[in-house]
Amino acid sequence: MNKITVVADKLIYKRFKLSEKCTHEFEAWKQFNEIIPQNTPTLILRTNNLCIYEFLESDSKLVSKQEASEFAGKVISNIFHAYKPNTYKKGQMWELSVYKIIEDFSQHEIKLKNIGLENFYFYTINQLRKIKKIKFSNISFLHRDIHRGNILCENGQPYLIDHEHAMEGPIELELQNSIFWNDKMSLNVDKVKKILTNNNIPYSSSNEILLKNYYVADQINIAIKENKFSKVKKLASKNDPAILY
Repeated sequence: MNKITVVADKLIYKRFKLSEKCTHEFEAWKQFNEIIPQNTPTLILRTNNLCIYEFLESDSKLVSKQEASEFAGKVISNIFHAYKPNTYKKGQMWELSVYKIIEDFSQHEIKLKNIGLENFYFYTINQLRKIKKIKFSNISFLHRDIHRGNILCENGQPYLIDHEHAMEGPIELELQNSIFWNDKMSLNVDKVKKILTNNNIPYSSSNEILLKNYYVADQINIAIKENKFSKVKKLASKNDPAILY
């Protein structure tokens, strides 16, 4: 887990254990700062394992669920219509991400079998292979962790923070965090979807259901890497208890 520290009520230090995660956050920040600069905090300094943002934390507040959902819908829409990769074809990085997640998840077959998740493993790997065969047309740059805790309002201006999970992918992947956990920090998904539809962004319910498996597999890959097997069982059970046995 990365450590976030507030200094003198003005700066946010985000420290990373792994330098590659810090690099990913920085590259994602650059993308968001280019597309939605008005909603992206100012980055003051970046080192191998540290990002420092300017933020008047004492004047900031957590937005309500409705405010967060309206903001998320607008931001997701703005990014979708503005996203144009400079160095690769749109969708190319998403395809590589799918290959990578299948490769990583398949390496956990024995570990998952050893904790009673054999059926879950085979179900999930088959769903991931289905995802690999689909040519998604609604590709965007995604934050992938938009919830109330990652939207701060400062002097009436909302900011999207914490970019470390950002990646290219289908628009239905953006809301998986809120759909899966559905807790007090989650977005009102129906409201966000309505905003997307009003902004002429195609959204598929069948893709949403299928891509939940990508979200869960990704979370399980992280949990296994951190030896959090109780979380692995929780993720598998919450995904669909019927496929565990």
